[in-house]
Amino acid sequence: DSQKRHADKIGITYEDYQQHVINRFEEMRKKLRPKILRDKKCHKVTAKKPVLIIGAGPSYKENFEKIKNFNGIKICFEVNLENVVEHGIIPDYIMTMELYVRPDDFFKEKIIEQCRVKSKVICSAITHQSVINRLEAVKIIYTRWISPEEPRFANVGTFGMVYAKQVLNA
Repeated sequence: DSQKRHADKIGITYEDYQQHVINRFEEMRKKLRPKILRDKKCHKVTAKKPVLIIGAGPSYKENFEKIKNFNGIKICFEVNLENVVEHGIIPDYIMTMELYVRPDDFFKEKIIEQCRVKSKVICSAITHQSVINRLEAVKIIYTRWISPEEPRFANVGTFGMVYAKQVLNA
């Protein structure tokens, strides 16, 4: 389970990690709710066209041509963004849930430069403020999206699938 590995990596118990995620989610939901209600226009997309979620598993690397030729909305994650962009694919949405990572590991200037016009970054309630600061510094459009299911998301892929279903009507 990726959450257990992440908890081990940062030196806390899995239970503490889960509680941290829930606490952070509640804290951010209370803090951001008024802003999110004002920003509803950011999410007025209806996907009556297909949505492709480009996961970070090994098979996406074998399908760059199919992904490139896909005629619909493309969702990518911060962990595979650099590889996807280097193959000429600019996603419509970039999803991130990063709690502790250094944001410039994923949001490098040369990659963001290519994504700035077309892509929008969707941050979760638990996305660390350093990631938000980085996005603001490189001037890319982002928003926080809060889902009641977020504390149960096992990884960013689940976050992307729920976003596609609930927001993009995929």
